[in-house]
Formats: sequence, structure tokens, C-alpha cells
Amino acid sequence: MQLNSTFNHEDYQLKPKHRVLSQHIMVNDTLPNRILSGTIKVKGNIDHFTENGVVFNGENTVTPCDSVIMATGYKVHFPFISETLIPVHKNQIRLYKYQFAPHLKHPHTLAFISLAQPIGALLPIGELQARWFSLLMTNKLKLPDRKTMELDVDAKVNYNKRFYESERHTIQCDWINFMDEISQQVGCRPPVWKYLFTDFKLFSTMMFGPCVPYQYRLVGPNAWPGARQAILTASKRIQAPLKTNPAIKQSSESGKIFKNFNMIHFIILLSLVTIFFFIILILKAVFN
Repeated sequence: MQLNSTFNHEDYQLKPKHRVLSQHIMVNDTLPNRILSGTIKVKGNIDHFTENGVVFNGENTVTPCDSVIMATGYKVHFPFISETLIPVHKNQIRLYKYQFAPHLKHPHTLAFISLAQPIGALLPIGELQARWFSLLMTNKLKLPDRKTMELDVDAKVNYNKRFYESERHTIQCDWINFMDEISQQVGCRPPVWKYLFTDFKLFSTMMFGPCVPYQYRLVGPNAWPGARQAILTASKRIQAPLKTNPAIKQSSESGKIFKNFNMIHFIILLSLVTIFFFIILILKAVFN
């Protein structure tokens, strides 16, 4: 509802039949202006092609076309591997964490890197999967038993039912959740809540700032001493290309503190104070 208040999908003829979050989110600031200016015309589904054009559903006239872009996506297909070894049916493939085949005798010896479709960046996932694979191949880690892996695959299949049925939605994953799952296996998942008590500045940045792959270099195998500083300064590097006009007066330090202390911070702080208050009451009741 809030999204439609600023961009009414029905007015722009872009409202889909499925529910929100049932497919990938598209962020495009130029699309509304293109539609309004007439440089893009929204049409219905294709009924059929003619020699020089296309007829859309609900129309009787032919729309002339010079080119047709078939935006049909990709096929999950591995011509270099036997179908009997890694079966694929309508883009469905049963892999543990979209990486290992549980039915193989030695599943850790064959890894599919970056075979996922996240709502977010793919390369950080591939990097984590490569780290996991290298640790498995050097016998520093072991995969779970087959039953555990099969149950995880079933859970991923059920998760994909959140999306409308399509061959496009077979290897879906939520970016941060999926990286947390893999980093848990690698042993490099950061103890975020521990930092609440030991490094509040880092905790606050990780909770309320951008999620960056540096956080999976804080602890565990191949940890990087510069990861903490890289996380703390990530927002500055994002803003750096925009600092092209030195004539604009920068906000004061107090203004920056107030700007960063938003409603979410207030709710977290209030919750912690409330919890602390109840702990005190419980302790008093116990010892009295």
C-alpha cells in the first residue's frame, strides 16, 4: 500500500496478478518517466507473431517490430555432466545449499559455485561457497550426513513456493540469510550480538548500516584484520563519489549523531532498558 502511494502500479499498467514479493524486485527510476513520455508502451501478453510484427492479447491490429528480445531467462543445464549423475527437471536441481549433491558417494568432491538466484549480490555468495569448498577438499571440514542434507534441500523447495510457479524461481535465496547459512558451515559467521557488549560501534554499524561481505572476514578461517575498519568505513566509501561540491557546508558532528540516531535505534535502546528493568525486578523478587 505504501509503495503504491508513491508509484501506483495499476496506473502504469504494471500491476501483476501475483502477490508482492512473489518474484524478484525491480528497482528502476527511469521506467515511470519512460512510460509517461511515451518512449515505452506497456502491452499485454503476446497472442501471436506475424511476418513483420506482433499481435497482443485483446488487440486486432499488428504492431510492427524490428527486433524481438526474448527475455526468457536461463536454463539450468550442465552439458559436461551426465544427466544420470546430476538430474535437472524444469530447472529443478536437488543440491545442498545449491552446491553439493547429497546422493553422490563423495558429495564434497563436486561443487557448484554461484548456482543461486539471490535477492541481492551473487559474487559474495560465490566467494563464501568457494571458501567452504576449499576447506572441505583439504579435510578441514565435513558435510552433514545425507539425511540432513536432503531435509535442507526439501526446505529450499518449500521456500521457493513463496514465488509464483515458474522455471525462473527454482534456485531462489534471500541474500543475507543464505550467506549466514553458508558462513555457519564455514565457521566465519560473525557473533553480532556479542559485539553489543564488546564492540558497540561495530554492532551498531552491522545492524543499521549496509550489509557488506567484510563481516564474514571478522572471525573464523582466513579472518582479515582489516575487516572491522572496512565495515565501519563502508558508508563513507559509498558516499565518496557524491562529494564533488566542496562549497556545500557539511553538517555538524552533533547533527550527524542526531541523523544516525533514528527510530530503530530508539526502539532497540528502549527494549534493552526495559529488559534490564525487568531483570532487576526479578532479581529483587528472588533475593527478597
